[in-house]
Amino acid sequence: MANEFYIEKEDAARLQEKFRQFPGDVEKAVNDVLHQIGGPLIIQNIKSYMPASGRKPWRGKASPAKSSKSLSHINSNLAVEVNATKKYKYLYFPNDGSNTIHHHGGKWFMERGVEKSEEKIVDAICDRLEDAINV
Repeated sequence: MANEFYIEKEDAARLQEKFRQFPGDVEKAVNDVLHQIGGPLIIQNIKSYMPASGRKPWRGKASPAKSSKSLSHINSNLAVEVNATKKYKYLYFPNDGSNTIHHHGGKWFMERGVEKSEEKIVDAICDRLEDAINV
């Protein structure tokens, strides 16, 4: 379940202007925001769109993905990768639904959660750069 997401053209222009003005290491500042704020925010927003079956728990049943630690993020240079944890790899099917018998799914909660996070992450990066510029 790998998808790439890119920022909007207007946000890219806004970031580019801040990058030009920034006196320090832009790469480090962007990485700090992505890894400290971006990853957890993306996970929170994905979970807000995640469906819940509403089934009652029984002994041995895992807790619902929406209310458990079903997603993790991996930090890399200028990127954050959000993945389902091993126990919750089935999340691919309700998200996409293309490999199921009846093609149920198509919830696209992963993509919708990332799109919802984009503006806040860009704002956080701009704020971090702006704070450093004004010091």
